[in-house]
Amino acid sequence: MSGNTRYDSVSGSAGQMQRDYLAMVDPRHILSALAQSEVALPRGTAEDALLSWLLSVPEQIDPAEAAGTMLELSIFEPDWDGEAGRMALLLRQVAEFPAHKLPAARRRSRQH
Repeated sequence: MSGNTRYDSVSGSAGQMQRDYLAMVDPRHILSALAQSEVALPRGTAEDALLSWLLSVPEQIDPAEAAGTMLELSIFEPDWDGEAGRMALLLRQVAEFPAHKLPAARRRSRQH
């Protein structure tokens, strides 16, 4: 795992837009903290963080789209060791199921 994520090195307005987007989709900084952690985290931390993050994503944002964008921004890389690499794989799974692919009953449950 590395504490140096690609979005940290982006400067100027593009970097500010990325930081603003991250603040919007990760309001409690759950995933940001995991990505920047420089210590080995206990096994299962990625799953716990993902669940906490999914519950904190604002309702107007599709978690699958947010997960896909986080992967595009290289917040997590699948080749990283430990829990950060595991998080990249979990985010990829979340990104595979945007709201428009889910049954109507599942989409409605997010509105409550």
